[in-house]
Amino acid sequence: MEPKPDIKKDQEDRDAVLKAWERTQNIYGYSQQKSKPKKRASKPLEQEPKTDENE
Repeated sequence: MEPKPDIKKDQEDRDAVLKAWERTQNIYGYSQQKSKPKKRASKPLEQEPKTDENE
């Protein structure tokens, strides 16, 4: 029964959520990208060449 105000509030809510989500993603992305690739890429990358050289 109130599509006009609902849509306006929905759009504003979406914008706010999107902005907040992007901020959180940026913070999380930086933290995860720095922690994950260093630990994960370090082990497999070091193990792969070592096994190749040993064989």
